[in-house]
Amino acid sequence: MATRRPEHYAMLLRVRKRQEELRAQALAEAQRVINRAQTELREIAGIQRQTIEEATAETRTLANPGRASALLRYERHLAMLSIRKDAELVEARRIAGERREALTEALLRRKTIDRLIEKARDRQSAEDLVQERRAMDETASIRAALGNAAARGKKED
Repeated sequence: MATRRPEHYAMLLRVRKRQEELRAQALAEAQRVINRAQTELREIAGIQRQTIEEATAETRTLANPGRASALLRYERHLAMLSIRKDAELVEARRIAGERREALTEALLRRKTIDRLIEKARDRQSAEDLVQERRAMDETASIRAALGNAAARGKKED
């Protein structure tokens, strides 16, 4: 089996990092949608409370029953908006969960490539070390052979 050098994984690593970035951006967008929905829900609840207080005050004074009725209709409208916004928030949280899982998967894939690169570097280092040792052994063998030949030449003289 042919071993891959670490640089062979460079393009794959870039792709995995880009996927990770895209998943992180998608999750951030989902979080923004959640935050926006929560803010709007709080605002609706505040307006709803204020409307109920006004309707209660109008009902107590009986000064303007039409206004009290309109305020109560408006409060029911706000209640419906609140229900819709709450459903939107639930959906946004579901989407954020899916995107969080996708980001986690992308992170794992990138880490897998990082491990493959590290293993390839380790293999390359080991191969380089073996080559270096062979070269040193060959050099030592040549020197020893030349030294033996020179020693034999001196004995013959």
